[in-house]
Amino acid sequence: MDVKFINEFKTLLDKDERVIRHLLVKRDEAITEDFPPIPGYSTINDEELDNEWDDVAEKEDDFNDDVGVIIRDDDDLRMI
Repeated sequence: MDVKFINEFKTLLDKDERVIRHLLVKRDEAITEDFPPIPGYSTINDEELDNEWDDVAEKEDDFNDDVGVIIRDDDDLRMI
C-alpha cells in the first residue's frame, strides 16, 4: 500500500471515532429494540421547534438590516 493512503486512513481515524466504531461493530442484523429516552431528554415537539427557529430568524433579520451599507447621495457632496 502507498504511504499516502495509509496516512489518509490514519487521519480519518484521528478525526472521527465513528469510523473506528463502524470498523469494529459489524452486525448481521440491526438492533431494533425500544430504548427509553435518557434522563433529561427534551420532549419538544416539531411545532415548538419550528416556532423557536422563526423567532431566531426574525431577530437576525432585525439585527442585520443595512449593516455595512453606505448610501451616498450626490446632494450630500454640494457645498453650502
